[in-house]
Amino acid sequence: MRLRVGVQVAAALLLSAPAVAAKKPPLSWQASGDRIAVPTAHLSLSKTAGSAVMTETHEFSRKGEGLDNVAQFETPDRKIFGTAYVYLPAYPDVALTAYQTDRSIRGRFGAITFTEQSVVASDGHPGTVIRLVYSDGRAEKVNGGEPVATAAAFLRASGWIVKLRASGPAERRSEVVAVLDGLLAGLRIDKGTYVHPVGLLQLAAPCPAADRPAAVVPKTDKTTARVLAAAMNSAVVTIDPKGKKDDLARPFPNNGLQQACVRGTIKHGDSSIDLLQPVGLADPDTVVGVINDAGSMLVIEKALTSPGYDFKVAEIGVANIYGSYDAIPSVTQINALFSGTATEGTSRQASVKLLATGDTRMDIVMESAK
Repeated sequence: MRLRVGVQVAAALLLSAPAVAAKKPPLSWQASGDRIAVPTAHLSLSKTAGSAVMTETHEFSRKGEGLDNVAQFETPDRKIFGTAYVYLPAYPDVALTAYQTDRSIRGRFGAITFTEQSVVASDGHPGTVIRLVYSDGRAEKVNGGEPVATAAAFLRASGWIVKLRASGPAERRSEVVAVLDGLLAGLRIDKGTYVHPVGLLQLAAPCPAADRPAAVVPKTDKTTARVLAAAMNSAVVTIDPKGKKDDLARPFPNNGLQQACVRGTIKHGDSSIDLLQPVGLADPDTVVGVINDAGSMLVIEKALTSPGYDFKVAEIGVANIYGSYDAIPSVTQINALFSGTATEGTSRQASVKLLATGDTRMDIVMESAK
């Protein structure tokens, strides 16, 4: 059977979240005058960005839930394009999002380099945006194979990730950058929304771990409590700090403020996933692998209630909790889990579901949690 724990985590865990008004706000884009807003994310954008104007808004995935929102911009001649993504991932981190988007851009456009790489302000909040501008690149199916200029910016407002992109012909580079900066300049964040400080992700020398397999923790009468604690730990990831005296540990790598190193690399289809961990720790609390640039993460976290580690996959709007191990699984083990050649420890034990309204619900699957 399934036990549905319909919990507003703000109440159950004494963690604060925005109060839900009697009249629910629209879940996705709402236009008003010269602006478009995602009310549940407490932010809005101008309908113009440099020489580009907004042409379309929609939900990229999870239709009707307001969790994955996209606004598209283009110049009148349809040569320069801008995109604003506003989405609610279960493991929100600005630096990891920028890191994986950078990998995607390089995979698409070839041997390009940064012409600008900086941390800037957003709507009066200093040090909250990672801004990247690239040298010209080429892609066979983009701009007829001619050189392309591209730029991107990233920030986190409460639990929401905002990703801004602009691209166009290389000879119009200044317009491309102006579209990105116009998107950023037109961003308004509601008063009281916490905008997270960020840093450029700093990778130290690789920190390979011994390839020793970890054992799956057997199910006992304490397993349900362990799974519930793992689910609660995933809910805590999205909670904002409440001030300088807040002692809640910030999830690694804390939007780039914590240095990382590559523990190992696993295969994922035609690409690969770097397993990142904090520098200088043989047994870190967290290992993260960024699966894609759309909010999907592999997360291995130290268990809250007992020794060992919990294996999770976080996506937009949901974190799924799978098996628990007595240690961090080896790179070989994780490869086997992702390729499907290993099945032990792959049963889903719980899901933590995020709602655009700010609520969080837990779904504990009791059959596999016995």
